[in-house]
Amino acid sequence: MEEQKPIDRLRKRIEKYKEAGQWDQAASEYENLLTFYPNDAELHKQTGDAYLKDHQDMTALKFYLIAAQNFEDDQELDKAIALLKKILKIKPALHDVKVRIADLYARQEKVSDAMDHYEDTITSFTELGSKHEMLAVYKKIVEMKPDNLIMHRKLADQYVEHNLLAQAIVEYRSLLKKVKKIGLHTEIVNILSKIIELEPSSFDESLELIQIYYKTAQFERALEEIQNLLTKNPDYTKAYRSIGDVLMEIGRPEEALTAYFKYLNGHPRDLDVLRTTIMLQVEFGQLKPALEDAKILIDQYLAQEDITAAREILILFKDEPCPDISYQELYVKLLCTLELEESFSLEIQKLIELFLQNDELERIDKIQTLLSEQKPMATLKQFLKSGPVKLRKHEEHDLIDELAHLSVAAADDGAKLTKEQKIQKFKDAEIDRSDDDHDVIDELPPRQGE
Repeated sequence: MEEQKPIDRLRKRIEKYKEAGQWDQAASEYENLLTFYPNDAELHKQTGDAYLKDHQDMTALKFYLIAAQNFEDDQELDKAIALLKKILKIKPALHDVKVRIADLYARQEKVSDAMDHYEDTITSFTELGSKHEMLAVYKKIVEMKPDNLIMHRKLADQYVEHNLLAQAIVEYRSLLKKVKKIGLHTEIVNILSKIIELEPSSFDESLELIQIYYKTAQFERALEEIQNLLTKNPDYTKAYRSIGDVLMEIGRPEEALTAYFKYLNGHPRDLDVLRTTIMLQVEFGQLKPALEDAKILIDQYLAQEDITAAREILILFKDEPCPDISYQELYVKLLCTLELEESFSLEIQKLIELFLQNDELERIDKIQTLLSEQKPMATLKQFLKSGPVKLRKHEEHDLIDELAHLSVAAADDGAKLTKEQKIQKFKDAEIDRSDDDHDVIDELPPRQGE
C-alpha cells in the first residue's frame, strides 16, 4: 500500500474527529492543514466552524474574520458578507464588522443595503459616543451618495463637532450649491448662517443671506445682518447698497440716501444706484446736488446712446424751480429730449433765446456759422458740449438745411451787429410754433425768472 501524503492524513484525521464530535481535535488538525494553505478562505471558515462547535467563540471569530478577508480578496463578496453577518450573530457589538458589510454592499453598488447598514452603524456609534467612527461612516455615505443632502449636512456637522472647521466650511459650501438647485429656501438660510458663523469674513455669503431676507420681506432681519457685516468690516462698501434697499422698503428714505452715497463712494459706476440717489434728492428738495449728479448720469447714458434713460432723468426736474441751472446745463437737458429729429430746430431756437438772455453773443455767432456752413451735426454737438449723443442716422446735411431758417443772415459782408440789433433780428425770424411744438417746449424746465 502506497504511503499516504501528510495532507491526506490530516484530512482523514479531521473527518475522524468530526464524526466523533471531538471538535477541539478537529480544529487543531484544521490549523495544521492551514500551514499548507495559509490563504484558503474556505479552510479558515471550516477552522472557525470547528472552534465554534467546541464553544470557543472568540477563537472561531478570529478565523472567520481571516476567512472573510480572504473571500473579499478573492472577489467573492457574497461569501464575505454572509460570513461577516454570521460573525455579528455571534457578537453583535462588533460595529466595525457592520461597517465592513456596508462597505461590501457599496462595492456591489447595492446602495439600499449599504445605506441600511451604514445607518445602523451610525446608530450604534451614536449610542457609544464614538464620534470619530461616526465621522468616517458619514464620509463613506456621502461618497457613495453625494446627492443625499441629509447625510451631507450631517457630515458637515460632524466636522464642526470635531473642530475641523476648514473641512466643515468646504462641505457646507458644497452642500449649499446642491440645495440651491432644488430651491430649499429654509436649508439655504440655515447653511448660509452656519458658514457665516464659522467664517465671519464670509462677506459673499453674508450678502447672499441679506438678499434672501430682503426678497422675502424680512427687512428687520436683513438690516440686522447688514449691521453685523459692517461691524466685522466697516470698509465693505458693497453692503451699503443692501442697507439702502432695506431702508427704502421699511420707509426710511433719508437714511437710505445716506447709505447709497456711502455705497457710491466705492462703486461710482453703478448707474442704477446713482439714479436712485438723484430721485431721492429731488424728492427732498436737494436740487443743486441732484443736478450735479444728474449731469454725471446723463453723460453716462449719452455715452451709451440711451436717450430715453437720459430724458427720464430730465423729467425729474421739469416741474422743479432750478434757479442755479445755467444755460449750458439746461442745454444738456434740452438735448436729451431729442427722440425725433424734427424737434431739434425748436431746441436750438430755445437755446439761442437763452444765449441772448445771458449776453452770450459770441456763442450765437458760432452757432449761426455752424448752421450756415452746414457743418456736420457732430461738430455742432461738440461745440455745445452736449456729450456724445447720436441722433438717428438720416441725411444730416438735409437736417441742417431744415434748420437754416434759424440762422439770421449776417449784415453786409459780415458787419457786426449790436446786441439789440441781433435780438431784433432773432425776434423777426422767430417761427410760429404749432400746438405740438408747444408741447415739446412745455416739457422743458422753467428758465430763470419764469
